Amino acid sequence: MLFTFIRVITDIQKQIQASSMRIEHFNELQVQCGISIPLKIPLHSNVRWGTAYAMLDRAYRLRRVSKYMITE
Repeated sequence: MLFTFIRVITDIQKQIQASSMRIEHFNELQVQCGISIPLKIPLHSNVRWGTAYAMLDRAYRLRRVSKYMITE
């Protein structure tokens, strides 16, 4: 289950980072959701589990923004 969740978050992050327009839209959604300094979801490395934790933590913080991004 955890690996599936990591894969989904990685896919979302890659889709956001695929174009500058998506990055800009993601940042605008963060501002609309009350996040003053836009954040980005870091990619995780298969070698270091700390990067997976950082990615999951950031994705949890940005869950409302990601929800808006997916539903549009």
